[in-house]
Amino acid sequence: RNIQKFLMQLVKTLLIFSIAVGLGFLVEAIGATRESTIMLFLLAVLFTTITTKSFLYGLFSSFLSVAMFNYFFTIPRYTFLIYRKTDSLLLFFFLITTIIAGVMMSKLQEQIKIASSNEKISKLICDVATSFLNLTEKKGVIEAAINYTYNYTGLCSKITINGIHGKEIFKDPHCSEILFPIQLKE
Repeated sequence: RNIQKFLMQLVKTLLIFSIAVGLGFLVEAIGATRESTIMLFLLAVLFTTITTKSFLYGLFSSFLSVAMFNYFFTIPRYTFLIYRKTDSLLLFFFLITTIIAGVMMSKLQEQIKIASSNEKISKLICDVATSFLNLTEKKGVIEAAINYTYNYTGLCSKITINGIHGKEIFKDPHCSEILFPIQLKE
Protein backbone atom coordinates (compact mmCIF):
# COMPACT_ATOMS: atom_id res chain seq x y z
CA ARG A 1 0.00 0.00 0.00
CA ASN A 2 2.76 2.46 0.94
CA ILE A 3 4.79 1.54 -2.14
CA GLN A 4 1.75 2.08 -4.34
CA LYS A 5 1.14 5.50 -2.73
CA PHE A 6 4.83 6.40 -3.11
CA LEU A 7 4.80 5.45 -6.80
CA MET A 8 1.58 7.40 -7.41
CA GLN A 9 3.04 10.52 -5.77
CA LEU A 10 6.26 10.10 -7.75
CA VAL A 11 4.30 9.80 -11.01
CA LYS A 12 2.35 12.97 -10.15
CA THR A 13 5.59 14.82 -9.42
CA LEU A 14 7.26 13.69 -12.64
CA LEU A 15 4.17 14.53 -14.69
CA ILE A 16 4.01 18.03 -13.22
CA PHE A 17 7.69 18.60 -13.98
CA SER A 18 7.37 17.20 -17.49
CA ILE A 19 4.63 19.74 -18.12
CA ALA A 20 6.85 22.48 -16.63
CA VAL A 21 9.71 21.55 -18.98
CA GLY A 22 7.38 21.49 -21.99
CA LEU A 23 5.92 24.86 -21.07
CA GLY A 24 9.44 26.15 -20.45
CA PHE A 25 10.43 25.33 -24.02
CA LEU A 26 7.23 26.98 -25.25
CA VAL A 27 7.87 30.13 -23.19
CA GLU A 28 11.46 30.20 -24.44
CA ALA A 29 10.31 29.77 -28.05
CA ILE A 30 8.09 32.85 -27.84
CA GLY A 31 11.07 34.87 -26.64
CA ALA A 32 10.42 35.20 -22.90
CA THR A 33 13.33 35.52 -20.49
CA ARG A 34 14.74 32.72 -18.34
CA GLU A 35 13.16 34.36 -15.32
CA SER A 36 9.76 33.64 -16.85
CA THR A 37 10.75 30.04 -17.38
CA ILE A 38 11.98 29.69 -13.82
CA MET A 39 8.56 30.81 -12.54
CA LEU A 40 7.06 27.74 -14.23
CA PHE A 41 9.29 25.59 -12.06
CA LEU A 42 8.24 27.50 -8.95
CA LEU A 43 4.63 26.74 -9.88
CA ALA A 44 5.60 23.10 -10.40
CA VAL A 45 6.91 22.96 -6.82
CA LEU A 46 3.69 24.50 -5.51
CA PHE A 47 1.50 22.14 -7.56
CA THR A 48 3.54 19.16 -6.41
CA THR A 49 3.13 20.16 -2.78
CA ILE A 50 -0.61 20.65 -3.28
CA THR A 51 -1.30 17.44 -5.22
CA THR A 52 0.87 15.15 -3.10
CA LYS A 53 -0.09 16.87 0.18
CA SER A 54 3.43 16.18 1.35
CA PHE A 55 6.18 18.40 2.65
CA LEU A 56 8.78 15.81 1.62
CA TYR A 57 7.62 15.77 -1.99
CA GLY A 58 7.64 19.57 -1.92
CA LEU A 59 11.22 19.52 -0.68
CA PHE A 60 12.18 16.87 -3.25
CA SER A 61 10.52 18.90 -5.99
CA SER A 62 12.51 22.01 -4.95
CA PHE A 63 15.77 20.20 -5.69
CA LEU A 64 14.28 18.58 -8.79
CA SER A 65 13.20 21.97 -10.14
CA VAL A 66 16.69 23.41 -9.74
CA ALA A 67 18.24 20.37 -11.41
CA MET A 68 15.77 20.38 -14.31
CA PHE A 69 16.03 24.12 -14.89
CA ASN A 70 19.82 23.81 -14.87
CA TYR A 71 19.79 20.82 -17.22
CA PHE A 72 17.34 22.19 -19.78
CA PHE A 73 17.61 25.98 -19.60
CA THR A 74 21.14 27.05 -18.62
CA ILE A 75 24.25 27.07 -20.76
CA PRO A 76 25.70 24.56 -21.48
CA ARG A 77 22.42 22.79 -22.11
CA TYR A 78 21.73 19.17 -21.29
CA THR A 79 24.42 19.02 -18.63
CA PHE A 80 24.45 19.79 -14.94
CA LEU A 81 27.49 22.06 -15.33
CA ILE A 82 27.13 25.73 -14.52
CA TYR A 83 29.47 28.08 -16.37
CA ARG A 84 28.09 31.49 -15.47
CA LYS A 85 28.28 32.90 -11.95
CA THR A 86 24.92 34.56 -12.47
CA ASP A 87 23.37 31.14 -13.13
CA SER A 88 24.86 29.83 -9.88
CA LEU A 89 23.31 32.70 -7.94
CA LEU A 90 20.01 32.39 -9.78
CA LEU A 91 19.79 28.67 -9.01
CA PHE A 92 20.82 29.17 -5.38
CA PHE A 93 18.17 31.84 -4.74
CA PHE A 94 15.64 29.84 -6.71
CA LEU A 95 16.30 26.80 -4.49
CA ILE A 96 15.80 28.89 -1.35
CA THR A 97 12.61 30.38 -2.79
CA THR A 98 11.15 27.02 -3.76
CA ILE A 99 11.93 25.51 -0.35
CA ILE A 100 10.25 28.43 1.43
CA ALA A 101 7.25 28.31 -0.91
CA GLY A 102 6.94 24.54 -0.46
CA VAL A 103 7.10 24.82 3.33
CA MET A 104 4.50 27.60 3.33
CA MET A 105 2.17 25.62 1.05
CA SER A 106 2.57 22.54 3.26
CA LYS A 107 1.76 24.58 6.39
CA LEU A 108 -1.25 26.11 4.64
CA GLN A 109 -2.56 22.64 3.82
CA GLU A 110 -2.15 21.59 7.47
CA GLN A 111 -4.11 24.65 8.60
CA ILE A 112 -6.87 23.93 6.08
CA LYS A 113 -7.14 20.37 7.43
CA ILE A 114 -7.32 21.67 11.03
CA ALA A 115 -9.93 24.27 10.08
CA SER A 116 -12.05 21.61 8.38
CA SER A 117 -11.88 19.40 11.46
CA ASN A 118 -12.78 22.34 13.71
CA GLU A 119 -15.73 23.17 11.47
CA LYS A 120 -17.07 19.62 11.78
CA ILE A 121 -16.70 19.68 15.57
CA SER A 122 -18.40 23.08 15.80
CA LYS A 123 -21.29 21.88 13.66
CA LEU A 124 -21.65 18.78 15.84
CA ILE A 125 -21.68 20.85 19.03
CA CYS A 126 -24.28 23.19 17.52
CA ASP A 127 -26.46 20.26 16.41
CA VAL A 128 -26.28 18.61 19.83
CA ALA A 129 -26.97 21.86 21.69
CA THR A 130 -29.89 22.69 19.39
CA SER A 131 -31.45 19.27 19.88
CA PHE A 132 -31.40 19.74 23.67
CA LEU A 133 -33.30 23.05 23.44
CA ASN A 134 -36.65 21.32 22.89
CA LEU A 135 -36.24 18.82 25.73
CA THR A 136 -38.02 19.69 28.95
CA GLU A 137 -38.00 16.57 31.08
CA LYS A 138 -35.01 15.09 32.86
CA LYS A 139 -35.63 11.66 31.31
CA GLY A 140 -35.64 13.10 27.77
CA VAL A 141 -32.38 15.00 28.38
CA ILE A 142 -30.68 11.92 29.80
CA GLU A 143 -31.86 9.64 27.00
CA ALA A 144 -30.71 12.17 24.40
CA ALA A 145 -27.30 12.37 26.13
CA ILE A 146 -26.97 8.57 26.10
CA ASN A 147 -27.96 8.42 22.42
CA TYR A 148 -25.53 11.18 21.42
CA THR A 149 -22.75 9.50 23.38
CA TYR A 150 -23.34 6.27 21.48
CA ASN A 151 -23.93 7.85 18.06
CA TYR A 152 -20.88 10.11 18.07
CA THR A 153 -18.35 8.12 20.12
CA GLY A 154 -19.53 4.54 19.89
CA LEU A 155 -19.38 4.32 23.70
CA CYS A 156 -22.14 2.65 25.65
CA SER A 157 -23.16 4.65 28.70
CA LYS A 158 -25.19 4.35 31.86
CA ILE A 159 -26.28 7.31 33.94
CA THR A 160 -27.06 6.78 37.60
CA ILE A 161 -28.68 9.61 39.54
CA ASN A 162 -28.56 9.37 43.32
CA GLY A 163 -31.47 11.55 44.37
CA ILE A 164 -33.61 12.09 47.42
CA HIS A 165 -36.12 9.55 46.09
CA GLY A 166 -33.49 6.84 45.54
CA LYS A 167 -31.44 5.76 42.55
CA GLU A 168 -32.54 6.30 38.97
CA ILE A 169 -30.63 4.32 36.38
CA PHE A 170 -30.70 5.09 32.67
CA LYS A 171 -28.93 2.58 30.37
CA ASP A 172 -27.99 2.69 26.75
CA PRO A 173 -30.51 0.51 24.87
CA HIS A 174 -27.90 -0.31 22.20
CA CYS A 175 -25.52 -2.18 24.49
CA SER A 176 -25.44 -4.88 27.09
CA GLU A 177 -21.98 -3.95 28.41
CA ILE A 178 -21.53 -0.40 29.71
CA LEU A 179 -18.17 1.24 29.07
CA PHE A 180 -18.92 4.81 30.06
CA PRO A 181 -20.70 5.01 33.46
CA ILE A 182 -21.77 8.40 34.84
CA GLN A 183 -22.80 8.98 38.48
CA LEU A 184 -24.72 12.15 39.34
CA LYS A 185 -26.18 13.51 42.56
CA GLU A 186 -29.48 15.31 42.33
